Amino acid sequence: MDESNLNTRDRIILAALTVIGEQGTDHITTRIIAKNANVNHAAINYYFESKEDLIEKTLQYFQSGLQDIFEILHDLDLTARERLSRFSLEFVQYNSKYPGVEHYILSRLMTNSEIDGGVTELMKSNLNSIEAVLTEISGRAGEKALRFKALSFFSSLVYPLLLNRYALAVMGADYGDNQTTRDYINVLIDSLIQ
Repeated sequence: MDESNLNTRDRIILAALTVIGEQGTDHITTRIIAKNANVNHAAINYYFESKEDLIEKTLQYFQSGLQDIFEILHDLDLTARERLSRFSLEFVQYNSKYPGVEHYILSRLMTNSEIDGGVTELMKSNLNSIEAVLTEISGRAGEKALRFKALSFFSSLVYPLLLNRYALAVMGADYGDNQTTRDYINVLIDSLIQ
């Protein structure tokens, strides 16, 4: 999103995304977000019903960006391996920019006692996309193992993101470094298509 052409509402959402991405949601205030958006605090109250409404709209914006990244898996101008590799790198880079958002979303998924049907369908669809590309790469279709490999692949992308600042100490490599991330992704893909 080009910040110079943003309307006030979008500037607030982008500022909220940055603040939540850096700090999570526990201690943020609408005043901090207003300051980062360079708007009057009253603008937040004008565009959003509450802080929770702003957080929800910010999460929707974040998830829309994630869905754009999942669309890479359907780009038939690329080989299957290129699609999987590009998707993986962009997924990691996007989530690395906003670790607090990813932590918040996963925390909600783990602690919410009710299953959200929309979230479930979205997750299944995204997992199906990964499985389809793995099927194309491996040349094997309809295997139950491919479903497990798709889940394993996605989990292997997310786990280092959850480690956040501990990733270097735990993995012995900086997951935030693009070359390290590319190497990790290539090893991961190679291990799953055998």
